[in-house]
Amino acid sequence: MAGVVFEGVSKLFGDIAVVRDLNLEVRESEFLVLLGPSGCGKTTTLRMVAGFIVPSAGTIRIGGEDVTRLPPRARNIGMVFQDYALFPNMTVAENIGFGLRERKVEKSALDRRVAELLELIRLPHLAGRFPSELSGGQQQRVALARALAYSPRVLLMDEPLGALDLKLREAMQIELHRMQRELRITTIFVTHDQEEAMGLSDRIVVMADGQVQQVGSPEDLYTRPANPFVANFIGKINFLSGEVAAVEGGRCTVRLADQATVSGIAQDRCQAGQRAQIAIRPEALRLIEPGSAEFANRLPGRVKRRRFFGNIVHYSVATASGQELLVESTTGAGTVALEQTVWIGWQPELTLIYPGAATAHAAQAASPSPAGSLA
Repeated sequence: MAGVVFEGVSKLFGDIAVVRDLNLEVRESEFLVLLGPSGCGKTTTLRMVAGFIVPSAGTIRIGGEDVTRLPPRARNIGMVFQDYALFPNMTVAENIGFGLRERKVEKSALDRRVAELLELIRLPHLAGRFPSELSGGQQQRVALARALAYSPRVLLMDEPLGALDLKLREAMQIELHRMQRELRITTIFVTHDQEEAMGLSDRIVVMADGQVQQVGSPEDLYTRPANPFVANFIGKINFLSGEVAAVEGGRCTVRLADQATVSGIAQDRCQAGQRAQIAIRPEALRLIEPGSAEFANRLPGRVKRRRFFGNIVHYSVATASGQELLVESTTGAGTVALEQTVWIGWQPELTLIYPGAATAHAAQAASPSPAGSLA
């Protein structure tokens, strides 16, 4: 297996920079996910690794070898697409062995490799079936086996589960994770689905407007997002806005429009008088009794919506400043009626403060309807 290194990689289509100055190391045997909204540059990045697109600037290395201008066939890369691209007139076994036949692999070695891969994807009993006789999940596994047939150095996957329904997609995520761990193949996986990214990856690269916003483990990105865009794109999040009133050490206190104050951890240097975005995860919030001193941050509000999800309930609470907060509560915590006046409490340690005027991404993230929606 081999790692992949991007050194100052950019791609322009005309005057439009689709990928800008990408510097990134994908470690050997790592499962790395490129995550972001449509048009952020993630698929272009993947296609540059594959050799389908030539960078406008920079260098791409695989296993230390400069492959920037090598043709796709010379890179020894496997690729899986969303549409499977199986040959309808070939059986499962013939589809898997197609690349090996093209490389003139001796028949006995080809048959052994196909048998190994059928076992890996757990479909040996379907070797003689045609693609039209398979389910979507089975077709995707065959496409994966075909990509792995000639033992590529790197596996590239472009939204491979996007065409599957939710339950099948979740089952395939488990299968993909198992096979990647078993083979220890370096994998770069593109998706716009943050839950899929968090469930599969060792690390996630969050992209927007052709640039990397943050690289880290799912836990790092969820608990310590670098900016409001990442905070909004990874999981559900609440945003409030206000003006920095005081700074003490790493703590920052922000005054909201209704003059209430909220304290939290500054994610960058704060100065009094600055505008700031406040980010709080819904599960950090609690519905509390008026006057409760358990939480340092407290705001009054009115319940506007209630949504039941089995073991949890989501409450949308309008604050006095006119902004809504999404509160995630366990089902057994008691029922709160619509239009009921409540108090919300949470700790400063679970509050992220982003000083500075809201960017375009932050403004989109801060939209109160619905709370925590993805960009």
